[in-house]
Amino acid sequence: MYPILLNPQGRLAFVTVPTSTITFAWRGLSWGRPYMVAGIPLHLSVNFPDEVTDGKNLLVRLSQKDGERYATIAFRFDGLSATLMETEVGGDPDPWGRTHVEDSVAAIVVDERARNALLAEVFEEIRHPTNFKNDRYSIDRLFSFTWHEITLIEFLGRYVLLASEC
Repeated sequence: MYPILLNPQGRLAFVTVPTSTITFAWRGLSWGRPYMVAGIPLHLSVNFPDEVTDGKNLLVRLSQKDGERYATIAFRFDGLSATLMETEVGGDPDPWGRTHVEDSVAAIVVDERARNALLAEVFEEIRHPTNFKNDRYSIDRLFSFTWHEITLIEFLGRYVLLASEC
């Protein structure tokens, strides 16, 4: 599975490419293993909205494994860079007063290396998919009925497919 960026819409998805044909797309993933931010293990999930709103086409969600606290970090990915657009922290506050989610988001906002590590994880090629959200759909729903040229680009050492309307 690879991430794919559709131009000119700017929409993102994960697609399966078993050999040479794109078969299915997912608009979201959820990692089963914890993701470490500033030494804190958090649950990581990603959502690619159906509609690009205010330029946001990548939503990363970090949440506590044992709590309801979460943070959503919105990015605009254009194939060359990923611009941090906004962050939002929500959910029930931790009853013990811990601020794991807030500390993690602060680390990502101020530290470019932490932000790039997170994005590299999000754009990692997935060979044996597990723990996916159940939102797979056919490729017809992702692509319009026009021809697309597919190009392989690299971002933070990860491969991303770029689909441009011809």
